[in-house]
Amino acid sequence: MTQLGSLGVSALQASQEFNAALAHLKFDFSLVKIEAPAEYQGLGKSLSKRRKIDAEGGSSHVTARKLGALFEDAIPETPHIFQAYGRRVTQIAQTPQYNPKGTRADGPFADHVGADGTTIWAAATSGRGAIAVHLLACLLARMWKAPEAISIWTELLAQRKEAAREQMKSDTFPVNALAASQIEVRREQLAEWDASARAWLQTADEAKRFQQTQTMLILKNINLPINKAAGVYGSVMEVWTKALKTMDLLIQGMPQRIQDGAVLLALASWHIYPDMCVLGAESKMVRLNDSLVRDGGIVTIGLQNVDPERGDGIFWSLPLAHLRFYGDPVVKTASAGDQSSRVSMDQLLFVSLGSTISTWGKFGSDIVTPIRLIHDILGKLELASMMGVEWSRPILEATNRFLNSQGQEHEELSRLVQFGIRRCCDFLTAPPRHPPAMFGLTDMYLLVHECPNMDSKLECIRNASKAFGLMDNDDAIIRYFIEFGSNARYTHLNPRRPNRKRTRDGEPMMHEREVSAFLHWIGSGDDSIKIGGKPSSQELSIRECIRRQTPFTVEATCRLSLDGPYVACEFVYGDPFTAAVFRPVRKKPLPPMTNRISVEALPRIFPMSGLDLKLFGDQLAHYWSGPFYQSLRGIALALELYSRLPSATIHLRSTAFPICEMKWCISSKGADYCDLGSAFACIAAFETGELDIDPDEIKKSGTMAISCGNSIYVAERLISDPVETLPEYAIRRITGNIGKPGLSLLVPPENPKAPKPDFGSWSTVNHASFNGLLEDNFAGTSLHLSFSDYQLPIAVGKHGQRDQECCFMEAIISVYDRGQWVADVDVLKASKKWLVDDQKEASHLVHFIHEAVTSDTPEQAETFAEEVNRDKPMKNDDETLPSDWMRDIESCLSGGDMQWSFEFLTDNVPNIKISKKREIRPNCIHNEGERLKYSHLEPLVSIDSWSELLDPPLSNAIVRASNNQIARLCAATVAVQQGFNIHIIKNSTCWQCEYADCCSDEQHKVHKAALEAQQGCDSKKGGTSEEEYREDPHHLFIC
Repeated sequence: MTQLGSLGVSALQASQEFNAALAHLKFDFSLVKIEAPAEYQGLGKSLSKRRKIDAEGGSSHVTARKLGALFEDAIPETPHIFQAYGRRVTQIAQTPQYNPKGTRADGPFADHVGADGTTIWAAATSGRGAIAVHLLACLLARMWKAPEAISIWTELLAQRKEAAREQMKSDTFPVNALAASQIEVRREQLAEWDASARAWLQTADEAKRFQQTQTMLILKNINLPINKAAGVYGSVMEVWTKALKTMDLLIQGMPQRIQDGAVLLALASWHIYPDMCVLGAESKMVRLNDSLVRDGGIVTIGLQNVDPERGDGIFWSLPLAHLRFYGDPVVKTASAGDQSSRVSMDQLLFVSLGSTISTWGKFGSDIVTPIRLIHDILGKLELASMMGVEWSRPILEATNRFLNSQGQEHEELSRLVQFGIRRCCDFLTAPPRHPPAMFGLTDMYLLVHECPNMDSKLECIRNASKAFGLMDNDDAIIRYFIEFGSNARYTHLNPRRPNRKRTRDGEPMMHEREVSAFLHWIGSGDDSIKIGGKPSSQELSIRECIRRQTPFTVEATCRLSLDGPYVACEFVYGDPFTAAVFRPVRKKPLPPMTNRISVEALPRIFPMSGLDLKLFGDQLAHYWSGPFYQSLRGIALALELYSRLPSATIHLRSTAFPICEMKWCISSKGADYCDLGSAFACIAAFETGELDIDPDEIKKSGTMAISCGNSIYVAERLISDPVETLPEYAIRRITGNIGKPGLSLLVPPENPKAPKPDFGSWSTVNHASFNGLLEDNFAGTSLHLSFSDYQLPIAVGKHGQRDQECCFMEAIISVYDRGQWVADVDVLKASKKWLVDDQKEASHLVHFIHEAVTSDTPEQAETFAEEVNRDKPMKNDDETLPSDWMRDIESCLSGGDMQWSFEFLTDNVPNIKISKKREIRPNCIHNEGERLKYSHLEPLVSIDSWSELLDPPLSNAIVRASNNQIARLCAATVAVQQGFNIHIIKNSTCWQCEYADCCSDEQHKVHKAALEAQQGCDSKKGGTSEEEYREDPHHLFIC
């Protein structure tokens, strides 16, 4: 094979025949490695071993070499930006917070932990052109979704190769043109190149959060196009080269005035932050104090708004011909903030708060008033212990934090709330399906009902007159009913004005309508009404008239005229069946009114101190099954899930879809927690901002982890000590990825490989008698992750697109002992065995907790604990345990050696999280000597190696892996897969209680008899065979 380095001339003079022969030469780009520049050496030392190997000789290195060679001639000389970028990535990579090292605690994912700087190191070891290509990858990843960016890469490569072929048609052509014409980069390689750049952007955004946030806030106010070039190739090349040149000058300390969006995109993508002079109504200098930029390197930006219809900052429109398999090029428009808008789940709560009030009217800059009202109302329900719904507590905590925030924090929270108001009105549900503002309190019908008595109802109605424009309306009246079925009563809406006219003698002139206060009249009792303002033979009930929204008449006595004609009136506001306002129908119709007031008017009309909490709580309960409250409830579930993922971020694009319509939320409807399938589906939706995966598919597949961006989300049972009590939805986030594009759901093989009998292991199997010492003899045990070639794309509702956005990947978890393979395991499947045992124990303790809570004193509770017979499980006679028992349980038992708390309720059986101040069981009644006595379990042998476990003894045994979390997990999993009856114990245990857990005395005697028969009887004489004995397995302890 001919190497590129063997061609020592810059150009070839050749005939057309010679050119055609050269076209068939092949170049091996994987054989060339260049010493990385000094600025990048720190990055190389900080990468994980796996990533470094891939970057220096794997597929990432090959891709970097090919892309660098393809575009090297098109890249301007910009050495300063390459040097500065190398210093920045090294600075980030050397920060353990953002580039952690894998440890044993990360289990099989230890090799995949850390920041994904693979493509950066691959570029640094592939030459100047490759570094520039990585910077282009960051530009595209910042602006476009992954399938769109890959489509752009595909077109760039096609156009570049075509240009090289055109050059080769001439008699004189550069050698690089020959190389470029031969380069082939598969779409899968481009997808991995793009995915690595995206993962790095997420890590760098977190590391430079303050400067990145300041920069993005400015850029989102500048609505400029990136450029106006029509074609993909010309547009991208113009943006790329201009960004490189301008940033190179800025780093040297040369000020630049920005006229288009190309350089602004570079500022958002490369994490180098020059100071900015922002021109607007008032010029403002933003100091970012980046040491990589010399003094004088200032960007001057004008806040011109080229496209007032857009409010997303700089934008870029391109026709993408390689996005779909079929059809014309698809014109796509993207904004710089679209791919970088990530927030924490706590921050999303404030977006939800904004979405909650988005349909409550226009507040302008005053969002404090509605938030304070929400806080006051939900706070009163909290104090009254009427918060029986899970959605209300997070909202209450958000309002409390908002009202107590100050300075920069208050500004940030206000921006999040305003974003929710402007852009996320559909996040909870479609606006028409939102409940009335203030959870219904702006609806006068409900507000009248909230008043505790008739006087307060009338006062509320009169206070609302200004909001409905009736303050000075003398004709408006109030009709009310003292009780259901009573005659209607009438009173003025407003007090009568005093008569200012006087007689000739100077005395005030009296008038038959003059009153100085509110007067009340009782109706005739005729509950019928007349239509159209004059007597009519057609009569309808009040209820029917209101339903038809027809103007109706009331008796003239309401106008103080005892014998006057009928006056046509219409309903204005209130509750027509309790207390409401009516006004005469005028010749010129007035605009229709709603029966609602504004949020701002609510405090003036109705004091919160007068709220009937029970009635309001009942009213809220009426709406709880609606989509709005289902979304709030979904947010509460997500908050609980993400409370275990403190460093995780979510994409704000997820706010474009109603939560209540997401499959994970639908599957969790009516439950108090997310199961593991729903939890993974929830994370997939928030991580990508758009993928809606069916939780049932995830559960059926046995998904154990998700890899996306710079995160791996792992089911905690996969990397936790089996003795830990974890909720089903427990997931841990690990900084890193598996190096695949899109979102990968890792699933185990259907039948993991099991070790075959080794007839040569007899010399290493001792099976010594247990001496009572709990040791760790499995220090060399480790878990490792590998992948088969099996991948299954997941349908997410998009058809015809070339690139898959998510897929199932078969991942094999293998147990190794000092570098030698032991077995492949399915930890989650095996863990169901010991989880079932935990749930049985929890169910067994329900009755105990009930009795303890209802005890008068903690002493009585502990006395009851001593009386619990653990050999006879007790039934839970109660269908459920009320959630408010948690406080009683904790207050009753926290003073002793027992601490209990509830995680959730499932199938009417509480899954109880048990934490102990001591390592013994909370209801253990044995003394220290009894706890250490294990003779009743004998014969009990020690298992101190994998060969001894894989060739097990025919008696009770104990695997000694004390304080070795990974070894205990591996041993438990392998033992379950081989059919053992396992018992996982803590270091400090009570052998009496463990014995009671294993079996009763009678069962234990059966096992001992079987063992004796196995050892002392000839099988031909009818003794118990090994197969028969294993049908009733003995017990394996794992310490």
